[in-house]
Amino acid sequence: MARFRPILRKIQTPFVTLKLWLPRLVTYFSTLYVETPSMRRRPWPIRAAAGQTDGRAAIQDAGWGSTRMARRFKEFLKRLPVLKQAMLQLDTWRRVEMETDRLDRQASEALYLHYKHLKPEEYPQALVDWYRLRTGETLDIEHPRTFNEKMQWLKLHDSTPLKTRLADKYRVREYVRKKVGEDHLIPLLGVWNRFDDIDFDALPQRFCLKANHGSGWNVIVRDKKMLDRAAVKRKFDEWLGMSYAFCKGLELYYKAIPPKIVAEAYIENASGQLYDYKVWCFGGKPEYITFLADRRTKLKMVFHDLAWVPQPFVYNYPRYEEPVPRPSNLDELLSLAQKLAGGFPFVRVDLYRLDDGSLKFGEMTFTPHSGICKWTPPQWNRKLGEMIPVPLEDSLVDGKALSASHWLATSELVS
Repeated sequence: MARFRPILRKIQTPFVTLKLWLPRLVTYFSTLYVETPSMRRRPWPIRAAAGQTDGRAAIQDAGWGSTRMARRFKEFLKRLPVLKQAMLQLDTWRRVEMETDRLDRQASEALYLHYKHLKPEEYPQALVDWYRLRTGETLDIEHPRTFNEKMQWLKLHDSTPLKTRLADKYRVREYVRKKVGEDHLIPLLGVWNRFDDIDFDALPQRFCLKANHGSGWNVIVRDKKMLDRAAVKRKFDEWLGMSYAFCKGLELYYKAIPPKIVAEAYIENASGQLYDYKVWCFGGKPEYITFLADRRTKLKMVFHDLAWVPQPFVYNYPRYEEPVPRPSNLDELLSLAQKLAGGFPFVRVDLYRLDDGSLKFGEMTFTPHSGICKWTPPQWNRKLGEMIPVPLEDSLVDGKALSASHWLATSELVS
């Protein structure tokens, strides 16, 4: 059902509008001016003029049979059964969609609890099952070849304490400060353990709230006066009670992050867009840059190489075909990404470029889309996978990769 939701959203708007206006249209047509010898351009309900309640007979008796408007109204009446049937079908689809959403939420909650209560030695098989469920492909977790497969390997064998610290939207700031300097951080407005602790009066009109221990758990506030605090509280109360490690495919380096709410300054460019450059680093070196466009309509992306030549591949989203101007400080952008990516087999460093040319740190992403990217063309899944050096020497003991339980135990001690 989920694949039909975009289609339903496109077609339901005109039908809902028609459903609201249909009674008004009928009333309008039934109260038009009726021009007969005895009534010269006097507003009069057709029903009253004909002494009947049947609109069709009233039109005939009122002498409208030869007018253009009468013919259109007759055609309109003929189509009413079809329109009513369409609206009934739409209502059915909407009820099915609501029920599907409810079942999706229940299934997500059940899967979350299932993964949360697994033992570390059960993670490999659980990840293999999850990967097959989401991609339809069989995962050879110990002999990964593609980009997506190596993301799964890294989840199990490289969820290190350092990754845990850098996945934390709050603690990563200290790492960035030491590596590239304070100037590249978005100003911090506050950090809280609970939503009720936030002093909204002390915050500016525009800001961004984030849960530090997950991905996508953000609320962008463009006008504080319009903020529905009760709805936002419900979101953050739910997020703070969850571990993102068990939400989407065992991204285990999130497990030991202490949940907090972080407020950062609102940033955007003059056009209302935010120029987002995602630098894909393999073996600690930048190789490709993703530029995202049309965020507020339909998100598109384009990959560039280090010489700013557009590349033929994308994942999950359509390719942005318009030419993207090369940033004047591209060399600085790549230098920042390399300083932050040093020592990691793979990491994506997200940076924002403002109108004045300044670069602001966004986040470090170790497993994009949890390693189930739908690559177009598909062969790039293998090509990008060949660029990731796994297995890792420092994750091997007697020739075998360290288990998830080793890293998780270490991570919990360090945090």
